Amino acid sequence: MNHKKEIDDLFDEMCNVMESFIELHTDSYLDGWIPITLIKNNLDLNKDSYPQHSKTQGKSGWFFAVLARALEDQGRIQYRNDGKHSFCRISHNS
Repeated sequence: MNHKKEIDDLFDEMCNVMESFIELHTDSYLDGWIPITLIKNNLDLNKDSYPQHSKTQGKSGWFFAVLARALEDQGRIQYRNDGKHSFCRISHNS
């Protein structure tokens, strides 16, 4: 068993699922820009990131950010922020 490959494959599958969710909602939003809060909330991507006994606690969007960065690096999504809200959409290049 190649654990690294298995983790890489699972990570790729999570990216595929998130991209599919974005694509599914593209037509519902102006120019396909999906609010990131919609994605994080619907896919439950706000996760705790610190050990249980750490002084710092609380859920954050780190997990969404990791998946989104991978998709962005692969040219599969685009990201923008208008100062108050963040959005992403399927890349026209993919």
